[in-house]
Amino acid sequence: MSTTLSIILFFACFILPFSAQAVENLELCSAEELQSKLADHNLVIIDARSALSYRKGHIKGALHLDAGCSGPLVEKVGEVPCYLKNSEEIVVLLEKKGVCPQREIVVYGDRHAWGAEGRLFWLLKKLGFSNIALLDGGYDHWQSNSGPTSAIFADHKTPCKASDMVNLSFAKLQRSNLNGATLQSRYQEGNLIFLDVRNRNEYEGAILYHEKRGGHLPEALHLHWEDFWNDDYTLKAKAELLKKVKEAGLPLPEQAQKKLIVTYCTGGIRSGFTWFVLSWLGYPEVENYDNGFWEWASRPELPIEH
Repeated sequence: MSTTLSIILFFACFILPFSAQAVENLELCSAEELQSKLADHNLVIIDARSALSYRKGHIKGALHLDAGCSGPLVEKVGEVPCYLKNSEEIVVLLEKKGVCPQREIVVYGDRHAWGAEGRLFWLLKKLGFSNIALLDGGYDHWQSNSGPTSAIFADHKTPCKASDMVNLSFAKLQRSNLNGATLQSRYQEGNLIFLDVRNRNEYEGAILYHEKRGGHLPEALHLHWEDFWNDDYTLKAKAELLKKVKEAGLPLPEQAQKKLIVTYCTGGIRSGFTWFVLSWLGYPEVENYDNGFWEWASRPELPIEH
């Protein structure tokens, strides 16, 4: 990538206004659908779990890309141990892995990965990937349906060409804009809803992951991310999910036209999964506060409720 293009993309991240747009073509792929595509050479399956989980067993042919706090996509910045690296570094990593926007991509996790596949889906969508799906039920459901698995660690794809990646819109990630100060300002305008998807103890003030303070963001609604899925880790039916979000206090999608819903957890992983669910349900404006409660609690000027 040229120096001039890099500079343009860097400044674009800072000058874009803070906004969220409805995400189109969110796809939920079933285990049966994925099995029918395994022979497709254009298919890239990404395992977003930890390296240990991947080594123990993964979907045959799947690449490994840990989308959690121990993976290669993040670094520690200040009080945020799970801060996403800059977009350019991430795209170089994707290029080497063979994760190209021209290929068909399916991402998956499991019930123990904190929703890492949702965070990876969110990240790829923000970078401009369009041909991407999330595997319903992840590795849990895949195993229960006798899908082919492997314990080979070196599964890989041919790296992408640099020319494959040039149309990715790095500025869409808007990482620099989605910080505590901007969110507080938007909240004070009255058109933002915070949705806390941590467990109830965290919401009420328990400090479990070295947060600087306990509690939740101002007037945040609460809905635990585990309430979205069934025992086999497949998503619940849309009607049941809509009932749950309504009970949590969220307006239904058709009533939320002027509200930005911001999902958050501790560090953007569980909330990334929730971003996928709400977008899949049809909410027009949803964003993932990827720095999450780690960043918010570390800034004493930002209010916290109990």
